[in-house]
Amino acid sequence: MAPPHLQNLIIQLGNVSPTLLVSGLVLLSLALVSLKRVLHPALDPREPPVLRPNVPFIGHTLSIVSEGVAYYDRLYKSARMPICTLPVLADKLYVINSATLIAAALRCPSLSFDPFVVLFSRNALAAGREDVQRLRDPGYVRSVKKSFYPSMSGEPLRGVVGAALREVAGAVNQLGRGGGGGGVCEMPNVGDWLREAISRAVVAALYGSGTPGLSIRSASSTRRQRTKRSGAGP
Repeated sequence: MAPPHLQNLIIQLGNVSPTLLVSGLVLLSLALVSLKRVLHPALDPREPPVLRPNVPFIGHTLSIVSEGVAYYDRLYKSARMPICTLPVLADKLYVINSATLIAAALRCPSLSFDPFVVLFSRNALAAGREDVQRLRDPGYVRSVKKSFYPSMSGEPLRGVVGAALREVAGAVNQLGRGGGGGGVCEMPNVGDWLREAISRAVVAALYGSGTPGLSIRSASSTRRQRTKRSGAGP
């Protein structure tokens, strides 16, 4: 015989109307199908291979929030995939690690950075609602691009690049002076220094080297570092 609790369940189900029982089974089936699609989103054969997280559904999202861009580097070191698809909640994220594939993606005519412009303006520049809405207007974006491209091509672009390179050269020369001119100047994070130097150089090239607060500081004044002089001990 069946256990008493199972008998009670069968009796209770027998008292439920068939319509309600069928509706409940249909809803349960739909919920299970939806859960399967969320945990295992369908991939088009043309999409990159999927790299599933260790923690289903929220694994990639939690790691991206907690680790930032360092998470992509860790993923590549563990998986070594030139391109992959990350299931991120109910969405998907494509990650390209191969330089060849990155160049091919950037040449794709359908690739658009307009959504990132909106996100950057809203989150980084604290743009108001009206400004963000204007950036969502394709006509306004086209007009900005129409005036932007002529001023950033040909001779004007050559002038901007030359000015930026002169600023970067000045920053590199400061490294030599920071090392006493006869040794090696070391810094804890080259990436941080490059980001600061290049960012300042581009802004100075666009708006002029006399822009307040854009003097590129040497690494010795911005970060802790050790200076080794030739012939000096460790």
